[in-house]
Order: sequence, then C-alpha cells, then structure tokens
Amino acid sequence: MPTKINIGNESELFLKQNYEELGYKRCAEVLGISPRLCRRKAGALGLCRPLNKKFNKLSEAQIEFIKNNYKLLGPRGCAKAIGITEGHVGKIGVEYDICMDKKYNHSILLNNLKNVSSPEMAYVLGLLWADGTVSKYSLRINLIQKDMKNIEHIFDATGEWGKYYHTYKNQPTWKTQKILSITNKETCDYLKSLDYNKKSIVSPSKVLNIIPEDLKYFWWRGFFDGDGCIHIKLPYKHFCLAGSFEQSWLDTEILMTNLLVNDFKIRRTKHKNGKWKSSTFNLGGKNSILKFFNYIYPNYIFDDLGLKRKFEKFKLLLEGKPGQQSSIYKYIKYDKRTKCWVSQIRINKKYIKIGSFGTEKEAVLAKNKYILENALNFPIDELDFRV
Repeated sequence: MPTKINIGNESELFLKQNYEELGYKRCAEVLGISPRLCRRKAGALGLCRPLNKKFNKLSEAQIEFIKNNYKLLGPRGCAKAIGITEGHVGKIGVEYDICMDKKYNHSILLNNLKNVSSPEMAYVLGLLWADGTVSKYSLRINLIQKDMKNIEHIFDATGEWGKYYHTYKNQPTWKTQKILSITNKETCDYLKSLDYNKKSIVSPSKVLNIIPEDLKYFWWRGFFDGDGCIHIKLPYKHFCLAGSFEQSWLDTEILMTNLLVNDFKIRRTKHKNGKWKSSTFNLGGKNSILKFFNYIYPNYIFDDLGLKRKFEKFKLLLEGKPGQQSSIYKYIKYDKRTKCWVSQIRINKKYIKIGSFGTEKEAVLAKNKYILENALNFPIDELDFRV
C-alpha cells in the first residue's frame, strides 16, 4: 500500500482549489512545505495540472508552428526557430502526440562493424577502444567539442549517430563535450563479443583479427588519437599510450616488435593515497617514435582522417623543431602568449618575476644582476656563467 501523506485537511482543500492554477512549486511556497511533498500529495489526491496551463505564454502561432514542423525539425530545431526552450517544445509534442519522422538506421553501422572494409570504420573502432563506452543497450563516445568537429565526418561515414552536447556547469574550466551515441542492443552485443566491455584489462586481439591487414594502421591511429600522448620540448621527447593499471599491452608489444622498436617500457603506477592507478606504454628514442609515426601515417602524410593537432606534434619531431620553446637555464621560461623570455627567481618557495625580455640571453643576464644585487639572499651557485 502507498504511504499515507498527512499535511492537514486545510492544506488538502487549498490544493484542490488552487493546484490546477498555481502548480506544485507555488502551492508548496504558500503551504510552507517542500515541493516534493506537495507533488506527492497532489498525486495522492488525483490532482494534475492541464498541459495548456504550462504553455499560456505561447501564442497560437507558435503552437501551430510546432505542430506543423515538429516531425521534420524535432525539439531542438523548433526551439531555435521560435526562441523557446526545447523542454517546452517537447511537452507540446507530448500534448499533441507528435513525434519526429527521423528514425536511426542502426543496421548501417552494424553491417560496417561486422565487415570492416573502410579506413573510417577501422579508425572508429580504434577510437572506441580508447574512449568509447559500451553498456547493455547503448554505445557512446565523447570528446571535447573542437576535437569532435575535426573527426565527426569519419563517424558520419560509418553510420547514423545521435549527437548532443554536454557542459559541466559545476566545473567552468572544463571544456564542452560533444557526444555521439547509438542505442541498439544488437550493436552493443557485437562489440561486447570483441571485448569492448573489458577493454580496460584485455588486449585488442579479437577486434584486430577482424580488420584486414592493410587497414590495421587506421585502428592504431584511432587508438592513439584517443589514448596517446606525444610531447615535444627539445631536447626532451615523450611518447606514451595510456591505460588502466591492469591493462594488457600484448598486441602493442607485438606491433612494436614488428616495427623493429625494442626500447619500449611499460610502467604501472599507483598514487600515494591508493585511489588512483594507471599504466603507460612508453617509447624513448626519436627513431622509435618516428617508426610508429610512419606506420600510422605512411610517408608522414596527413589524409584528413584523424586529429591533425597530434599529427603536427609528430611533424615537429620529424623536422627537428623545438615545439614548446624551453631554456637550459634555471628559472628562465618562454611565454607563448607574449612571445617573450621571462626571468624569475625563487625565494622561500615563491617565484618572483624579474621581467620579460626579447631574448633568452637578456633574461639570464637580468637574473644574474638581480642575484648580485641581493647577494645576501642567494647562494653564488644560482648564477649562470654560460651566457
């Protein structure tokens, strides 16, 4: 039996007389109870607010536009056209029993998954291995909006995907994500048979076995775009593929061996507090990184199938450019925004900026001068005599 809700006879009478006009939020304010309790009580009394009461601000022309265009445009298109929220449009659709004509044809993607014959499909499978999520009924992948814009055409070539955005309101520094998703149990079951629901602990042997040999490098390109990192700050170079702590790197080791790369290392790291742990597959030398680069981008040519920003990082290494400019001198750094060399010094664990200069040499000389003028606060070995 449902739980009995007691808020008094006078309150019940007030709800019966005013709920249809005011709604649960305003009734809750008048009665001094929570909106949730007010809504439950109204439900227990069999009260409901007619839908047309919620849309009294909409003109007849707006409602007529929604009725005529909902099937074609959907909630988002109608809302954008007449300047109201998608929620209002959706509720009008419910009131008049209208739904969109568009229905996603999931068989296109499923057939492409079962018969991988295009570079786009191989790439998408690699990216899904890195950043995709497979549940019982749905498949989804989310990337920052800028990255998704660069590769969205690749997904469009493999099938029909639902698309929407997600903004982290409580984290203003986090970038807006664009999400592509498919809700289809048969598609999800097939990906699970390829271990996509266990990808954080197993190696991708099953999915690599269904991809033709001449397309496998597209799978590795997608995987690198999702979980790969390359950082160029000459003379230093850093390349890694990231995974969970229990990740199996067997197929990655086989690939590197076939590419005659033998200086790879696998690192498994646990954070001090024990709440965070991961593993990375690392390449050390420039030649090893370029061998992998030449494998996923034959002849070092970008073919508009992948993230260009990561391709450009490889190109910096290939051309011997410094990438992010750096200094060999202590407390000297390059500011990309102002395109100046910044000279600073550290006192009591705090950095004090001395100034910005056009050349690295000027910044070092300014630091030396500052140290000499304040010799009592700094040891003599802070001086740089190499300029």
